[in-house]
Amino acid sequence: MTNDEIFKTNISDYDWREVVALTEDLPSMPNITWKAISLLENENVSGEKLNNILSKDTALVTRILRIANSAIFARPREISTINQASMIIGYKTLKGIIYAASVRKMYEDMSDVQEKVWEHSIATAIFATNIATFLKKSYLDEVFFFGMLHSLGQLALLNLETTRREYKKVLDVIRDKSYSYLEAEQEVFGFTHSLVGALLAKKWNFPIKTCQVILHYLDPCETSIEKDEISEKTALVRLSSLLAHKLNIGSPEGYEVSLKEIPLLSKGVGFNIDTYKKDLDNICKISKEQFEKEKENY
Repeated sequence: MTNDEIFKTNISDYDWREVVALTEDLPSMPNITWKAISLLENENVSGEKLNNILSKDTALVTRILRIANSAIFARPREISTINQASMIIGYKTLKGIIYAASVRKMYEDMSDVQEKVWEHSIATAIFATNIATFLKKSYLDEVFFFGMLHSLGQLALLNLETTRREYKKVLDVIRDKSYSYLEAEQEVFGFTHSLVGALLAKKWNFPIKTCQVILHYLDPCETSIEKDEISEKTALVRLSSLLAHKLNIGSPEGYEVSLKEIPLLSKGVGFNIDTYKKDLDNICKISKEQFEKEKENY
């Protein structure tokens, strides 16, 4: 199955050509961000080269450093330069931070709804990082990136003139029927924001595996989780998002949280099924405190 076919299978009644046409209106990644993230794909890149690119935008650097000094990254000392950030927290984590800082700058004048979506993205990234840390995941340095990316499609839909007004109907459906985003977006658009986010990530030349995590994180988990890394990362993002919604972080009025999936998702990402409730309660407490304390840094 080709990449386009993977995307197409996530559309029901909406015309495929219309969805593709949406991508033409999706924003391009800022040039500085594109260059920086492209550099970070090379593990041998020097912090000096990265600094030379980012230093052209001092406001962006300031936001990057604020995020890099968040408690969730458990840095041994304060990070004051991009070079230090690359050495202390690693390139993959730094890539997620640069993305977060850049997107926040792109959508500087957020509406109230976009602010809620953004707060949920922050919380999901914090939950995902804390869960991966607790479970000692080998891909710990990637999960912040996935958490911040998962709602990318919502920000885009709320920013596009052609879909912004329609999205109010999504919120009305959630309020009136206690639906999730998946159910409400399917009813109004015939597709979900995860598809738009994956298309935008593809437009920005992110790896196809990253696009797949974004594309499938909304997929309901009913029976089991495949034993491969992409499925596990996707389940971890879904679990983190559900936990953030459970605490009502960034949730619209009437939002329905599918708590029945939490045990299966917890087992699928590696929690001990006998102790997962206690473990998740502790992670929720820590993550909520971190979110409340540090959300302004984002």
